[in-house]
Amino acid sequence: MERREVIKRTVFLAGGCTFYPSAIVFAGKDTIFNNVFSLRGAPGKHGEHALLTGYYHANDGGGSAVFWDNESTEGDDNGMVFKVDGVKKGRWKRPNANTINVKWFGANGDGVFRTGTDNDVHAFNNCMEWIRNHETKKVYVPAGLYILSHGIAKLNSAHNGLELFGDGRDSELRLHNEITASYSERLWMLTWNRGAATGKPIKDIYIHDMKFNGNRQMHNISMSESTGYGIHIVGEKELPRGEESFNVKIENIFSCNHNTVGIQCGASNSVVKNVESWGNYMHGVSVGGSNNPINVTFIKFTCWQNEQYGINLSSGNGIKAINFLCCDNFAGAKASESLGSATLTNGKLVNNWTRGIQQTGKAADNYHFHLDGIVTENNPDGGARFDNGEKVTIGSLISIGDGHNKNNQGYGILINNDIKEFCADTIQILNPGGDFGMRIFAEIATVNNLHIKDAKNGVQGKDKGNTLTINGGHLENINGLCFRIRDNSNLKLSNIKLEGETGISVNHSSVVDVNKCDFSKVTTNYTGGGIVNYQGINKM
Repeated sequence: MERREVIKRTVFLAGGCTFYPSAIVFAGKDTIFNNVFSLRGAPGKHGEHALLTGYYHANDGGGSAVFWDNESTEGDDNGMVFKVDGVKKGRWKRPNANTINVKWFGANGDGVFRTGTDNDVHAFNNCMEWIRNHETKKVYVPAGLYILSHGIAKLNSAHNGLELFGDGRDSELRLHNEITASYSERLWMLTWNRGAATGKPIKDIYIHDMKFNGNRQMHNISMSESTGYGIHIVGEKELPRGEESFNVKIENIFSCNHNTVGIQCGASNSVVKNVESWGNYMHGVSVGGSNNPINVTFIKFTCWQNEQYGINLSSGNGIKAINFLCCDNFAGAKASESLGSATLTNGKLVNNWTRGIQQTGKAADNYHFHLDGIVTENNPDGGARFDNGEKVTIGSLISIGDGHNKNNQGYGILINNDIKEFCADTIQILNPGGDFGMRIFAEIATVNNLHIKDAKNGVQGKDKGNTLTINGGHLENINGLCFRIRDNSNLKLSNIKLEGETGISVNHSSVVDVNKCDFSKVTTNYTGGGIVNYQGINKM
């Protein structure tokens, strides 16, 4: 064999064989290449096996066993197949593997930014291009800091089945500091192409144990709603019900500093679990997109310091958020116009700049929002506000110190005019700001076990004909009115202990029915021109 950049040696181990990282066993003499450059300069013999110790240099993580395929005329893909200079027929190949390593395609992961073809984004693109045409869909990103000039090329349904994973936050993809305006439309890390003409759903995607850092504070390119995602999976186009994208799992992901959203998932039957998303220009996590997903669940997540919402629920039915913390965002959670139904369970929304939970705009016809085990605390514009929709229900909610904005015009909870039905089992509102601890303007409302403490006023009802029923509770240390009911409305109270200046204020033609309530610690039981009916035994 001619002299070349190849070292030959004979490896003697037990039985005369050795074990390579590719899990392929060879025996006897082995050719060793220390980089891809030398591999491309040395043709092999039919059936010859060799060891590639690294992509750029020995032990850089890009090495594996290789073998010479004498009949191959495949193109050089920069990772699995290597063409030798001047050789038309015959290729060096890596053996088939269940998992592909991005370092096999030249990713450095050493925290150094490189221009041209050595930039890590090209290695990721070459890797994704390879898997779209092969059955192997598992891609491993070893621990390291991968500096990208821009986002990875858009993926599509050809990448269905992709599993992309690393070693937790030690496997970090980061956009570099000096991104130019020419790349302002490619600030995403991973995004799926919604505009593809195939009309095929995105499905069976699993992304886990990685960190995605958009680095927006450093590269200083302005936000665009169509770019800048950490992970963005919503399907290729608007597909009819039953054909929408589905089966996406995103787990153990740290996503930060993106120009739009940290993680957006709009595929049905999907789970986003154990994630942190912070410092994004828009939202931490979001559900919705071009389709109307069903059964998307967010479990055990933390969203903080996002300049819009911690969690944005923009569309879908059967959307769930479980065991979460949203803090120091513009608002903790938002329910948008197209949302059908959602449940928030065992969550804390604290120290956000405006509200803990915000629902605005005309809701979908089947709108149902359910809260259970929720704590809102120190949100200056209020703990929770719902403006429009068919139904809002609460299992349990505690509001602590909400509503203390600069004008002290917030509240604990506001159920506004266009909510048709409101039902709650247990509500505690402690030290609320503003005029009232709770405003209930729904057409029909029922609250059990209501506790409001240290408020200027307690509960305010609607002024145009709502029916409000409160069973059980304690209004404690209320400075003014415990209950205010207004024009053409009906309030039913039972088993309530009232402590304040005035128990009930009833205006105009409204009616209040009182049963087994304790007025012993109010200065005045009743004021106003409406009707109060006392039933059962009430303590005056």
